[in-house]
Amino acid sequence: MKTPYARASTSRHTSDRVPHLVPTEGVLDPGRTGAGVTVEPTTTPAVVWSWSHALLGALYAVPAAVVVFVEPSRGVALAVGGLPAVGLPGPRRGRIAIAVVGALMGTCMLIGSLLAQVPVVAVPAIFALCVGAAVLASRSMLGQVVLFLAVPLTGIGLSYDDPRETVGVALLMFLGSVYGYLVSLAWPSRPAPEARERGSVGSRAMLGYGVLLGLAGATAAAIGFLLHLDHVGWPCGAALLVMRPHAGSSHCNAS
Repeated sequence: MKTPYARASTSRHTSDRVPHLVPTEGVLDPGRTGAGVTVEPTTTPAVVWSWSHALLGALYAVPAAVVVFVEPSRGVALAVGGLPAVGLPGPRRGRIAIAVVGALMGTCMLIGSLLAQVPVVAVPAIFALCVGAAVLASRSMLGQVVLFLAVPLTGIGLSYDDPRETVGVALLMFLGSVYGYLVSLAWPSRPAPEARERGSVGSRAMLGYGVLLGLAGATAAAIGFLLHLDHVGWPCGAALLVMRPHAGSSHCNAS
């Protein structure tokens, strides 16, 4: 009787003289056939549709979609404030972070607007924020939030000449995040995602990255102020959003 196993050659060592059974059927590369056995490759779909998540996203967008027809800038502020809710954190108690991040976003925009009142202070301040945030990012998760979210939004805030206007924008962003938080509570809790192993990027490497990032952001801001651009903060914010450190090095992504 034919079996799906064959005897493997025995080792010369005494302890390895017991023959091993090596499968010859049914263990094939995905998509290959042999001995009448076909193994279908198991793949995970790149895109999975979920009606529940689609409904959640639609509810998130309702306030911004209504306001944008009346005042586009305010509608955009509400939409941006709701972005932290898109990931839908697992446990309900952890979803308060949505509102916290929304408040942080609005505060950073306001700080950028205040810095824009004194360009000679704004340019070195952007550089200092980048360097400090990069070093902090190598030590804590909070530092990563500051580096990849707070600092770019501070740069974008340079586009607002009137801090009073920025207060309204910041408030709308916060309201958008609070609305997203409240809507998310209607969805059931999920297991918290497993913590990913942090990279081994050292403080010295991140310091180098922070210097490069600060030079890029400060240069973009300085050019914007010198040329009297209508939106000084957008080139600065774009530079701070695009540049990302590679794992294990201080090199940056410019694409």
